[in-house]
Amino acid sequence: MSGLISVIIPIYNAEKTLGECLDSIRAQDFTDMEVILVDDGSTDGSAALCDRCACEDVRFKVLHKQNGGLVSARKAGIAAAHGAYTAFADADDCLCPDRISSLFEAAGGSADMVLAGYTGYREGQKDVPDAAVVNEAADGRFGRAEIESLILPCMLCTGRVFQPGVIASVWTKLFRTELLRRALASADEAVTIGEDAVLTYRCLLEADEVVVRNDLTGYRYRIVQTSMTHHGDRRYAFHMAHLFRNLEDTLSEGLASHPQTADAIRGKTEAQILQYELHKLLQGSVANADALSGGNRWRTLREVVRFFGGLGSDPQQSAVLRKAAARKELFEEWQSKAVAALVARKTLSAAIIAIRKK
Repeated sequence: MSGLISVIIPIYNAEKTLGECLDSIRAQDFTDMEVILVDDGSTDGSAALCDRCACEDVRFKVLHKQNGGLVSARKAGIAAAHGAYTAFADADDCLCPDRISSLFEAAGGSADMVLAGYTGYREGQKDVPDAAVVNEAADGRFGRAEIESLILPCMLCTGRVFQPGVIASVWTKLFRTELLRRALASADEAVTIGEDAVLTYRCLLEADEVVVRNDLTGYRYRIVQTSMTHHGDRRYAFHMAHLFRNLEDTLSEGLASHPQTADAIRGKTEAQILQYELHKLLQGSVANADALSGGNRWRTLREVVRFFGGLGSDPQQSAVLRKAAARKELFEEWQSKAVAALVARKTLSAAIIAIRKK
């Protein structure tokens, strides 16, 4: 079996880790690939590393652009892609030598998407892997009817806390390029949290054949301490609200690709969207608040408790609250879990108690 695969790597100020990432791509046992390095306006030595790699290996091409964010970089990459299939990698991660070939073989030339897993490695401990992370969806090859009955009902949320049926991260997947190109065309470049979810779930809604291979965990994800959830973001609620609006719009657009079953699928996905939103707001807000200090932490926690207590006055949060109110039993269940989870975080318990008294 032969065929070109495009591998897109968005890059922004990744000089310290980029060399190791590129070495792992060059070491792939699958050679029929083009590697598109999208330098998103880096100000360190990343651009020079990219140029040097392209000079040494004709499979690599470099796109230099002004900084526009992750979605913008992915759009630039897919516009330049020629492969029948496309895979992604982050500039601070690495791939095992058979990662691309195993995804390609799993696709079998007919699948629109291959859903795989990954293995996490903590910074400075690359030889000591965390447990592999896999999809809750079972292994198998699924046609459209099975996608609608087995994958879509649990893709965003299985019903268990913080547990989607399908990993959102695009770098755990192989996409048919045309499917990906359609999904990216309408992607909002202003989304800065949850970009992968919007793209992955849109593609799933349109796919006619999907392969799940949870045994493929050869993507080495670097767990670093520089993300928003470790450093905090005072605009977290705003970013979440923007993500939620985009996710809802994107899923609606995705349903249009299969109008004959759109109503049935919509019923399965609407409840999931609410659960996903509650998951993300709780999980991210707790981690985000824990990374902040002093007054910023208090303000973030007050926002979270008010949201789950039904006291939110922010219009962007109120839209989600109104949806939650329509499913009162579900909302009350999550409200109690949210408060319990927040109080359980011992570093925050004093602040939570104080906020709830105000």
